[in-house]
Amino acid sequence: LEGPKGLGGLTQPQPGPITLSLSLAGTQAGLSVVRLSWSGASTATVTVLRNGTQVAAPANSGTFDDRVPPNATYVYRVCNSG
Repeated sequence: LEGPKGLGGLTQPQPGPITLSLSLAGTQAGLSVVRLSWSGASTATVTVLRNGTQVAAPANSGTFDDRVPPNATYVYRVCNSG
């Protein structure tokens, strides 16, 4: 890789955006099972945030099931770890 001219260094390529989709996968023990599916993560593990709070750091397999109380609104984000 070649850095910008005049800076005399190498730069790492910037990772692309992570694309996230959600689906309701059912219920279990009275909780809703939310299936997160993503692509574009570039680290071995990812950070899953629900409503701004980290809830998991699973392997970057492209899927994760979260269990949450029903009848509420949740905002999810998946980020590269590290």
